[in-house]
Amino acid sequence: GQQLRERYDAVVLAVGSTTPRDLPVPGREHGGVLQAMQYLVPANKVARGEAVVDQVVATDKDVVVIGGGDTGADCVGTAIRQGARSVTQLEIMPRPPQERPASQPWPTYPMIYRVASAHEEGGERVYAVSTQEILADAAGQVRALQLVEVELVDGRFTPVEGSQREIPAQLVLLAMGFTGPEQGPLLEQLGVA
Repeated sequence: GQQLRERYDAVVLAVGSTTPRDLPVPGREHGGVLQAMQYLVPANKVARGEAVVDQVVATDKDVVVIGGGDTGADCVGTAIRQGARSVTQLEIMPRPPQERPASQPWPTYPMIYRVASAHEEGGERVYAVSTQEILADAAGQVRALQLVEVELVDGRFTPVEGSQREIPAQLVLLAMGFTGPEQGPLLEQLGVA
């Protein structure tokens, strides 16, 4: 690590971001609430013909995916292929426009409404909502999410009064992005803050 830093002006580590963002709401600890990769990795292994112990599957469940990005789309497609009863993808942001906004000129990556191949398979996409609580049954397994509609007020998501509702869920997949790479020897050796 030291030799690399002495020899070059910059060293780029393109190792991906694997530490998931969590959802700090009441009920997060209930059974059936998983980070997306806890769900997707075993599903991919099974698809390759590998044996997996204790795989969580979406078959006959109401599945809610929290997060509107690519990882969330992968969860949607996987749940549909596993025979989920319903699949709902939640996004806290409002639905983006179809066309590139003037405030996001080329070559910036525009926030526009995108439909991944997984979305073409089915499921419902719900925008401008925030999860307030994860509700469980008597056995401690997720049974529903309590949602509220939100709007941006002074740069903060603010609940819309009277918009609270529950949606059924027996599997909740958290796909809200990643906060950075896992800490480990590579980062330590190169002195990455």
